[in-house]
Amino acid sequence: KIKTQIVKHLKINPLKLIAIPYGVDKNQFNLRVKGVMRDRLKIPKDRFVIYYSGMLYPKKGLEYAVEAMKYVKEKIDNFVFVIDGAEIFPGYIKKLKTIRDELELTDKVLFPGLAEEREKWYIDCDVFVLPSVDTEGLSLTCLESGGCGKPVVTTTILEETGAVIRNKTALIVPPRNPKALAEAITKLIEDKPLREKLGKGNYEYSQKFDWEKTRQETEAVYRQLIGN
Repeated sequence: KIKTQIVKHLKINPLKLIAIPYGVDKNQFNLRVKGVMRDRLKIPKDRFVIYYSGMLYPKKGLEYAVEAMKYVKEKIDNFVFVIDGAEIFPGYIKKLKTIRDELELTDKVLFPGLAEEREKWYIDCDVFVLPSVDTEGLSLTCLESGGCGKPVVTTTILEETGAVIRNKTALIVPPRNPKALAEAITKLIEDKPLREKLGKGNYEYSQKFDWEKTRQETEAVYRQLIGN
């Protein structure tokens, strides 16, 4: 789908493009991982964990996700939203914390910093959230969370890239829409069978993305170009 976007927006001849997707390290992101996030952040086992991992800057739309927690809290109180990542846009974390505190969500939205061994954090969450508002590539975080058997809530931005499949691996909402985000998250909190269905679907989908396959396809292209 990214190839389609390039052809459409940059007017490049599709015959001159070969799209090879990223891979997921299945030795790292899998269902056998032992989680560490709940212990390190002292999150009770019965607390529903909403998780974001990635770079922290406006393109990711995290301010809308923080605002969405206000609407989630109106219906359900037993949750926490963990925002893990490195700030690459100066002042963005401060902005997010200001929104959080003004909405009286200080105990609901946590900023633990950049987590090492991300797979051990995915495995401890209940749903992965990626509220992007601008152009994305094939999101590895959506696929990595799938490797750990987790469902996703994201925006149509990611649907366009092929990183997720609507109602099979993820619930998908319009970008910049806190209420829609909240409704999707609340739905997954309340509907365990749906959560498990999407988690299973995301796991199965993620298995199609493999670094060995990526290597083989890339090597084949190079050999074709050099005539070998």
